Amino acid sequence: MFRSISKLLFLIALGAACATSVWSKTITIGILDTIDPWFYVQTFGPTMEHLRKVIPQYEIKSVELSFENLQKAIKAGELDFFIAPSGFFAYVAESAGARHIATRHPQGAKDPSKSVGSVFVVRANDSRFNTLSDLVRVSVAATDSNSFDGWIIALGELLLQNLDPKRLFSVITYTGYGIPDVASMVLNKQVDVGILKTCDLEQFEREGTIAKGALRVLNPKNDSLISCKVSTDLYPDVVFASLPKADSNLVKTVSVGLLTMDRTRGGDSWGFASDFTPVSSLYRSLEIGPYEYLKETGFIGFAKRYRHYLYGFAALLILILLYTASVRRIVSIRTRDLTIALKEKDKAEKEARESRENLFQLEKAAL
Repeated sequence: MFRSISKLLFLIALGAACATSVWSKTITIGILDTIDPWFYVQTFGPTMEHLRKVIPQYEIKSVELSFENLQKAIKAGELDFFIAPSGFFAYVAESAGARHIATRHPQGAKDPSKSVGSVFVVRANDSRFNTLSDLVRVSVAATDSNSFDGWIIALGELLLQNLDPKRLFSVITYTGYGIPDVASMVLNKQVDVGILKTCDLEQFEREGTIAKGALRVLNPKNDSLISCKVSTDLYPDVVFASLPKADSNLVKTVSVGLLTMDRTRGGDSWGFASDFTPVSSLYRSLEIGPYEYLKETGFIGFAKRYRHYLYGFAALLILILLYTASVRRIVSIRTRDLTIALKEKDKAEKEARESRENLFQLEKAAL
């Protein structure tokens, strides 16, 4: 009896294990490693915890990847979702079939579509720099060359003011979020100017990492959409995006889960950015990312730069050729039909003449 019960319990446990192996599925989420480390503490951790409650039947696996490796993983179809700055999303959206689900909404921003930018900082007592045009042959520090809010947005602002970064910066140092960081390098006179993302300066001052007023912001803009100092235009923040590998029902569940998630302890939440056109325009002006072909010269560069017009011209040319061929075919058919009709008419007229001749001969014979 005991052995039967034990066997029954074993079969039940085996069935449950099999059912678990059949129904459970792993969701892989890639995250770009150039995102601000504070994002992991303030937003990423609470988000993963919330999603595990929303979809407990799935095992959620997150993978931190570099800019190049995240591109490769997306192209290879290894990911269901990815988390990256809006610049990276705009970079791969068209080619990878990525779809925007939610955008990080920081506490200090009113609109998720305009919630992040860059800040140029110098030492408060450094009287050499008062505007961006004063940055001639200076040394600069930034977090990463692929950092959207810590470098790319700043370059876009320089171009808006008709300033060439290649002529302004003599030495560029990328800290990679390491030590010493950008702010420390500026304060220690290792570089002349530093580039931070919006609200980093205020956070450093609140934490006491740097003394309040030790750094001065260049090109400050009075933007009411954000509570922090900013030197550039504002763009969407970090994007949570889906990839074609993810099931549509899963995408719907994750979307609802993110948009209904409560604010984190740091005050962040997930919202929705409806317009990524400024991001694409920024990349186009810098001729990077999906618009890197604009730097190419010669016939290949010309073809890539005006490919849409060339596609239209080619389509129009094909339509003209098809129309011409169609007209020629119709004319040929009509000409053939007309020739046949004329031949039949000549034949009928000949037969009529012969009939009239025969009738005339008969009448003559009768007379």
